[in-house]
Amino acid sequence: MLLEERENPKVVSELMGHAKVLTTLSIYSHVVSKSVYEDAALTLDRAYLSALAGNEKEDVSSDNTPTRIPSAA
Repeated sequence: MLLEERENPKVVSELMGHAKVLTTLSIYSHVVSKSVYEDAALTLDRAYLSALAGNEKEDVSSDNTPTRIPSAA
């Protein structure tokens, strides 16, 4: 439930008494819903676009998708 609520896996691991985060994720990550993974992908997309904005100004649509891809340096 904590992973589903996006609690830090390290915190969940400590609460469960696991020595390694990998143990916690191996046991419980299969129960995390698809929406958690989709939200993580969107967060990564926003972070990537934000990093690009530091190098090249880019137009972004209301759904956070780039309207043009910057050329490789």
